[in-house]
Amino acid sequence: MMEGFAGWIIVLVVALVAFAYAVNGIVWLVVHEWPWLVLGGSILLAGAIFAFACNLAPDRVSRIDAQVLRAKADEAAREVVRARQGLERETVELQEIQARRKTDFHYLTNRHFTSFRTADAWYRHKNDAVGTRGELSRSLNLLRTRKNQLSRPKRQALQVVIDGLNPALSRLSEEIRRGAEALTRHNSATAGLRDYIIANCGERGRRWGEDLARRKALRR
Repeated sequence: MMEGFAGWIIVLVVALVAFAYAVNGIVWLVVHEWPWLVLGGSILLAGAIFAFACNLAPDRVSRIDAQVLRAKADEAAREVVRARQGLERETVELQEIQARRKTDFHYLTNRHFTSFRTADAWYRHKNDAVGTRGELSRSLNLLRTRKNQLSRPKRQALQVVIDGLNPALSRLSEEIRRGAEALTRHNSATAGLRDYIIANCGERGRRWGEDLARRKALRR
């Protein structure tokens, strides 16, 4: 029995000595190497926060990102729709000008110039929409990749986010396509007005047509 008691005494003494050395080492670090201690603690804390965010809240973060992306895609689609409607209205107007047989040279050439500005506005909105579509498509690919790394409940939550973004991507692509078709009709009406001016505005119309063709050749 005395031998057992002596053994526990020895273990206790060793533990106390080890604890004293550990405390002494920590005190020395605090006194002499505190910047490194602070840095190490900060790194550990940042790592813990990052791991917590990645493991516990990927679906919530994705929902916030998805809301921003969906709003951006919807706004881009609205701008493309407005630009397309402008093309469609002007296409009808250009066709009506020719049907009414107008011969006012200045009015006709001004309308021809305006038609180019309308087309340019469509191109600007279309390019913005194409950029947004690319961003949305890339984000969807990232979300799909992230989903495969999650547990089953989180995968299901993230799939809901993905399903909410797919219609926005489809709508944006459809509006870009419809706008491109409207642009083709608008360009045809603009070319028709050009030919009408050349044929119906006398010598000024013919010179204007030659200048137009010359400027177009220089841009190539």
